Amino acid sequence: MKKVNFLVGTILAILFLLCSTKAFAQKQINIDFAAEVDTIKNFLGGNKGPGSYGTYLNELGMRYLRTHDYHGAADYCFYSSFWNTDESGNFTTINPSFDPDNPLHYDWTETDNQLMQIISGGFEIYFRIGVSYPNPMYPMATYEPPVDSYLDTLSFSRFAELCRRTVMHYNDGWDDGYYYDIKYFELWNEPGGIFWEGSAVQYCRMFQAVSDSIKSFDPSIKIGGPGAVPTTTIGLHPEYREGFIRFLDSTDTDIDFYSWHIYGAKNPFCLKEYADTIRTLLDISGFIDAEIHITEVNHNLDSTLDSFVPSPLGAAYYLSLVLTAQKSPVDLFLWYPCAAFSVGDILYTPSANSMIAFHLMQEETPIIVHSTGEEVIEGHFDTDTTNFMVLAAKSEDENKLYILVSNYHSDNVDYEVNITNLPWGFADSIEVRRNLIVDTLNFAEFVDTISGGDSLTIFQPDMAAPSVLFLRLQKLSPTNVRENIADVIDVVDVFPNPFNSA
Repeated sequence: MKKVNFLVGTILAILFLLCSTKAFAQKQINIDFAAEVDTIKNFLGGNKGPGSYGTYLNELGMRYLRTHDYHGAADYCFYSSFWNTDESGNFTTINPSFDPDNPLHYDWTETDNQLMQIISGGFEIYFRIGVSYPNPMYPMATYEPPVDSYLDTLSFSRFAELCRRTVMHYNDGWDDGYYYDIKYFELWNEPGGIFWEGSAVQYCRMFQAVSDSIKSFDPSIKIGGPGAVPTTTIGLHPEYREGFIRFLDSTDTDIDFYSWHIYGAKNPFCLKEYADTIRTLLDISGFIDAEIHITEVNHNLDSTLDSFVPSPLGAAYYLSLVLTAQKSPVDLFLWYPCAAFSVGDILYTPSANSMIAFHLMQEETPIIVHSTGEEVIEGHFDTDTTNFMVLAAKSEDENKLYILVSNYHSDNVDYEVNITNLPWGFADSIEVRRNLIVDTLNFAEFVDTISGGDSLTIFQPDMAAPSVLFLRLQKLSPTNVRENIADVIDVVDVFPNPFNSA
């Protein structure tokens, strides 16, 4: 396949149009290089892992790994003797002899090994205190509330001390422990679902006891929850959203972050509405400094992912989720599972590559600049999936400009990208790289070198939804400048786009 490019300055754009035999209406995307808006969040992570995926997850930009669904490691009933067990190792009844202050009542081995793997992989630990999803292949955890006794179902002092000792073991060396400086401890996972057989009142009382206990040891630790089940996230079961936040307010209980889950969203932009609602609820109750964490998110968890993930549709969907979170009051964004973007032995799927592109922007061009062209909706997310999103960002030295365009669902096909207020002169040479995710290409890269200027116009045809465009402009140093004549000939001679067989 011939290596060709359609990235042009103002003069080349005129040649481009004169040589075209196809008339089309371009989607206008305007970028103002000088208008700084925000910075890209370093907020991505995942659940489980890293296993053998360490390097891969780093490439995807995952910073945090949440300790959920190891089915043993990081599950409190496995590393403590809080519960009695049967001959098969299944957890049965509360152990009245459990003493949370006694090191002999803990077995940290499996959890130590798992957390060490997270740390050695270069990740930060996001510690979920609770239990994993029920899986008959493993000893079965209990989902009953960890109360002090069956006669006192609203007291959680022993469990609260267990949580405090967990923090001490991993942050302060207690019981031959570590000094990991773990920042986030999330209390439980999806109360209101299968993980919690108690009431909302019991969860609130447990959270209060645990928060007070951990804060008494280290006030800087961030405590949050509840890892809300998706029906709570969307407001159908408010007892773990509005009710939980009201309880915290009325009892003067600290919460450092509210965490929630979302699966099956038809329109990625719904994340902003849910995040905005939670932000408002927290602010009204005075928790203005509390963070918002999405601790589980995916398109779904069934076998359809096998075809969705390795497709342009999946790439655009997942990228639009992240771009929505970027512009929403979301502080952490954790995929479930961490290896969500691989299918079998295939790691670098279109969906994975769209995440790699975002991570490159976060690392190399962290300063967001003003852009236009976005097409999103508010409300009616189940019936209207319109979604076209743009993110533009520059490097701190202003030698790079990266642009991501996620076309999940729109009528846009051909783009005209107008960039103004560039700090580059006509004597500068600009390398332009395009990575395309379309029906026939998975992150295919095409490179051109053009003349600089204070404004540039770049045309990109044939980007019908679903698709992803990753556009990178970099001012070259004199030693890296390449000849431009051959590239000009390519632009004139090969239009329309040769990468589509039609």
